[in-house]
Amino acid sequence: MNINLHVKSAFPAVYLVNGIFVENADKLVIRPNEVTYVTVFPLSAALLPYTVKLAGGKARCNEDLCSVFSLTPDNLLVRLKPRYNYVYSAKSGDFPRANRDETVTSFFDCIMKKDIVSARKYLTESLSSSIDDASLASFFNGYEDIVANDGYVSAAPDCYFLIDKSGKSSLFSFSLKHGLIDDITERE
Repeated sequence: MNINLHVKSAFPAVYLVNGIFVENADKLVIRPNEVTYVTVFPLSAALLPYTVKLAGGKARCNEDLCSVFSLTPDNLLVRLKPRYNYVYSAKSGDFPRANRDETVTSFFDCIMKKDIVSARKYLTESLSSSIDDASLASFFNGYEDIVANDGYVSAAPDCYFLIDKSGKSSLFSFSLKHGLIDDITERE
């Protein structure tokens, strides 16, 4: 079984994937039992190029400059962070999210920052009144990132992947009503 490798960078770049130049590495097909090398060439003079070695669904070098997420058994997402001239390691959390709907990601960010008051602003009145602060604060326990389902699972176009600390994902549906979250459901 082949794996779809999706490479995203927080900056304009071109790539070498196992020695082959590609302008867009959004969907590449790789074999699960082979090592894949991805070299990113930023299109900004302020950033430095670097290479990530991928094996077994994990980064094996420059781990601090990338995040690897297993979205589905056959879809692997690699997020590349910028490498600056003056600092070798990347700042944590510097990957800007460009999602279809900022309501969901902003809500997630508020919960991760334990800002329950701000998080409630993204919920409908009925959902907000039906959940207490402790339950809301603990809802995303064990998760560290959120990724929009940009076609990775075609049967769930408006869903999001919640990524746990090991890089595994769970698919969730966020129902919106008048631009606010009205229901959250884990998908199979």
